[in-house]
Amino acid sequence: MRSRTVSTGTEVVAPRQIVAVDWSGRRSAVGAHLWIACSAWDGAIVLEHGMDRDAAIAHLVGLVEREPSTLIGLDFAFSFPSWFFDHRGVTDVFGMWTHVAEHAERWLVDCPWPFWGRGARLSPTTDAVLYRLTEQGIGAKSAFQLYYPGAVGASSLRGMPHLATLRAAGMHIWPFDTFALPAVVEIYPRRFTGEVTKSSAPARRAYLASRYGPPADVNACASEDAFDAYVSAREMGARLGHGAAFPVISEPQLLLEGLIWDGTARASLA
Repeated sequence: MRSRTVSTGTEVVAPRQIVAVDWSGRRSAVGAHLWIACSAWDGAIVLEHGMDRDAAIAHLVGLVEREPSTLIGLDFAFSFPSWFFDHRGVTDVFGMWTHVAEHAERWLVDCPWPFWGRGARLSPTTDAVLYRLTEQGIGAKSAFQLYYPGAVGASSLRGMPHLATLRAAGMHIWPFDTFALPAVVEIYPRRFTGEVTKSSAPARRAYLASRYGPPADVNACASEDAFDAYVSAREMGARLGHGAAFPVISEPQLLLEGLIWDGTARASLA
């Protein structure tokens, strides 16, 4: 059995199942772009797609019901820069998820300040802080960017409300909750893949072959979405095996904004 230990600062745990989800914020054809990679304790990875967002969340709940010792990584922003809470009159991240559920679809149509990417707001907003602390300096996109290649705004707006569903199902959403399994963390696949031309199928195949040998599932290089899910699951497992930490967070700004987890010391922003 491969060891996958995790330090929480006070104890060591070993998740028996790791799941990485390449999420989709699309209005249609969601199932073609939302991929789930599930890695069991022995390292075998199962790749699945074809589900809409609600079905994918139900699937994650089912996976956890069968194996509570599970760590799930979702690749959308779990929150916004802290100033946006005051702007919207929201006091904590759990309230923000409810607020997003109420307003997201209208924001995606109207693109109000500080969101940008459509209508009269095609250029990046310049009179507001667009990035959370955890996004600064790593090339991540802002949740306020709703459109254009690489935008994560739609995915985040159509993802945050589902975090409340997962939490209600008994999952701990780190760092807003103290880490305990089953747990859900925010991931940014580029932090796992490194530099690779993901839009190129030959580049994806070459990357997987050089890093892992022939992929166990040919779907792993079938698309950018499948590639991101597969590599994220592999690398989450590898970094857990090296004692990756999930520290208890007490900094008020981080408890509003959240943290991208990549298995490095950066997760604590120490």
